[in-house]
Amino acid sequence: MRPRARTSRRRRSLGQHFLTDRRVLERIVGHADLLPEDTVLEIGPGLGVLTRRLSETVRRVIAIELDPAMVEEIERQGLTAKNVEVFRGDAARFDYASLGRIDKVVANLPYAASSPITFQLFRVPFTRAVLMYQLEFAQRLTAAQGTDDYGRLAAACAYHAKAEILERVPPTAFTPPPEVTSAVVRLTPHAKPPFPVGSPGSYAELLRVLFSTRRKTIRATLKRHHPELGHAQWAPVEAALNGLAVAERRPEELTPQELGRLDATLEALGHG
Repeated sequence: MRPRARTSRRRRSLGQHFLTDRRVLERIVGHADLLPEDTVLEIGPGLGVLTRRLSETVRRVIAIELDPAMVEEIERQGLTAKNVEVFRGDAARFDYASLGRIDKVVANLPYAASSPITFQLFRVPFTRAVLMYQLEFAQRLTAAQGTDDYGRLAAACAYHAKAEILERVPPTAFTPPPEVTSAVVRLTPHAKPPFPVGSPGSYAELLRVLFSTRRKTIRATLKRHHPELGHAQWAPVEAALNGLAVAERRPEELTPQELGRLDATLEALGHG
């Protein structure tokens, strides 16, 4: 099913492109390793093509959709009368904890909101996610330290999950076609944290602060922004940094493990 012109214009403004290539859709479903008893979260179901395929495979589908016209489309197809439940809301700000158990996440994400949605998903317990991203975003998500694409996104992901680019998807697989190549990414959450941090929340905040001025040294950034991390006084932070070899390096030069140790050191100081 192709979208009406009015709907296509609205969704383009929201950064959504509908996946219409059935071969790609089937591969996405296969990558997710779905089980009949699964509850699957879909973000941005759009016209419901993937939603319908998921509903035929698993026990329950929970869809988050911002556009009321797309919610109506899902309802018109009768999917909500089966095993699909649609919540209207902004996926970048949605309270996922209110949904209860989620086994898998399968979605063609709105590219304009990929970053905030991904950071939200890092807080959601699930066993696997298969997500469609813009290729450039996928490369930043999966980047290793020492590469040009490495930054806050990859450092955050390294703590939460293993990320893999499974395939590239051309613009012709979508309606309307995006101006960029896309990529299917699989996220597999770690069974336990791969390295220590002060806390998941403090680590996320440290990454936000450090990579906001990624060309400056750790010392220079923390001297200016330490109150944002809950440390009112610079002297204790400075004293802690004096014992760390990373103080004069830039955040992009640190591995996720080194950034985690830095966060643990700062958190051990307490706040005030």
